[in-house]
Amino acid sequence: MRRIACLIVLTFSLVIINHRSAHAHTFFKDSLLNVVYHYLDTYQYDEAERIISEAYKSKKQMTPLEEYYLLCFEAEVMYYNALFGIGTESTLDALRIAESLNNDTLIGNCYNFLGLFAMNESNTQDAIGYLRKAVYFLPAYHHNYSIALQYQAYANLAECFLKNNQPDSAIYYSNLSQIEASAINRKRGMALNQLNIGDAYFLKGATNEAIKKYEEAIQLIEPDHQIDVLQTLYTALMTCYHANGNQRMAMNYLNLALQTDTNKAVTAYSRIYFYKQAIAIQQKNKNYQSAFELQNRFNEIKQQNEKKEIERRNKILERYYEKSKLLALANLDGELKENELQRKNLITYFLIALVIFCLLLSISIYYLFRQRSNMQKAEHHAELDRLTLQKELEQQKLKSDVILEERDRIAKELHDDLGSLSSSIHIMSGLLENKLNQDSRENMLAQKISRNAKQLSETLSDLVWAVYSKNDSFDNLIERMKNHAFEMLQYQDIEIHFKYNDQLRDIDVGIVLRKNLFLLFKEAINNVAKYSKASIVNIELNRSENKLILAIIDNGTGFDITTQPSGNGLSNMKSRAEAISGNLSIESAPGNGTCIMLTCLT
Repeated sequence: MRRIACLIVLTFSLVIINHRSAHAHTFFKDSLLNVVYHYLDTYQYDEAERIISEAYKSKKQMTPLEEYYLLCFEAEVMYYNALFGIGTESTLDALRIAESLNNDTLIGNCYNFLGLFAMNESNTQDAIGYLRKAVYFLPAYHHNYSIALQYQAYANLAECFLKNNQPDSAIYYSNLSQIEASAINRKRGMALNQLNIGDAYFLKGATNEAIKKYEEAIQLIEPDHQIDVLQTLYTALMTCYHANGNQRMAMNYLNLALQTDTNKAVTAYSRIYFYKQAIAIQQKNKNYQSAFELQNRFNEIKQQNEKKEIERRNKILERYYEKSKLLALANLDGELKENELQRKNLITYFLIALVIFCLLLSISIYYLFRQRSNMQKAEHHAELDRLTLQKELEQQKLKSDVILEERDRIAKELHDDLGSLSSSIHIMSGLLENKLNQDSRENMLAQKISRNAKQLSETLSDLVWAVYSKNDSFDNLIERMKNHAFEMLQYQDIEIHFKYNDQLRDIDVGIVLRKNLFLLFKEAINNVAKYSKASIVNIELNRSENKLILAIIDNGTGFDITTQPSGNGLSNMKSRAEAISGNLSIESAPGNGTCIMLTCLT
């Protein structure tokens, strides 16, 4: 997709910004919820989470409806701070309350949240399922403006299909969303629907229709309140005209987007989306000086935003864990008190029976009482141990989920930061090439810098792919291996046969195995492309019991292993095999091709 974070946040803002109305404040009048609502309205997410934590700390009895809204507000806080796993947990807790209240509107609101979280974690199939449920449960034209409306769920569905490269479905659901948005005069929602439809036409290659929809969306915008959407529309028009070959209009909209960038109301998401698109277009047009200036400004904005986001995210996590700890202790204390009450009731019943039968069975009852009391104490301690262990396991799972999210966030930031640096190097080398004599030594050095920047970008791509947790499946590894093999060999008239055992899909590959296995494979394929002069290469992946077997066989010129120098990456391949405790075998002879086989434990 041409934009990921920016438009998702703009679409989600339908759930939030359009709700900042007198209706919502009346709904929460004179309550703690109104304080939280105020902080959300002014984007003070850490303060909102602080009030939520204090609400639980006060031990004041909350109604189910109050707790529902607190959980939904917490989900909103987590969404805007990219803590999607925690936000999902808060939404699921809210959904359980909504189902107990048997309230379709509240249930639909939760499914809309779950769809947004799944969409941000690139799980579009689950997101589509959740959002369809949201459409089913949310009644059209309802008046509880503190939660999602049906047209917003339709708009989010359209965004899912855009991410899934299904433009016709995106147009269909955007038109459904437009019906209610127009009826209740939600101009921001109407503009975003036109933006989604324009993007769908762009995906279909119908750039003229896309331009028309973007221009219709601009007519709906109120710049004083929706400057972020306006900047995004200018960026979309800039990209569209550039694709059409109309560079004059593309530069016109680039300048308009730059003018909106000075407005304090513009969001970080729309600014980052604009700068990325503008830098890419200026590079393609070889306007390196302009690209260099935009890149510097982009880096400055990104550093400022990242510092603020890290500080705010740390405060939010600290307060969330404080609240979670309070809840865990409260639940444990409640369960222990209930067990204690049950024990006291049993003792009371037992004493009554003792009084009735004391004359006949005093000795027997005495021994029975002692035995039963000991059993109750043992059960009480066992239950306490079980509950404590259960809470510890839940806390460990929560921390594990947060660590996984942090790992993905670090991978993304690493990709963005080093990608930005690589882009800057490429731009500066382009500037040098334009200013230096083509045959000069300095020009050759600038070209070498550009090639090294490209190699750095490729290495970065492999590293980020290895770190991302969503790639911890063999399906993703196989897909990346196939893509690399076909990319390297298909234009050299080398016929590729790629076979793999379906049992491999059951393997959960961790970061170490996945990284070293792919880099070894990549080195082998690069050698085939550079040196083998082969016409056929066979690639096989099999699983035998608990062993993984990779074989790469070509019919090329081969080489004498005994006299082969340490180059061609053979030493790197051996190091990769040793890193995963694998056994690497290389068989080759002049004129007889090459067979590389790796065996390792899974």
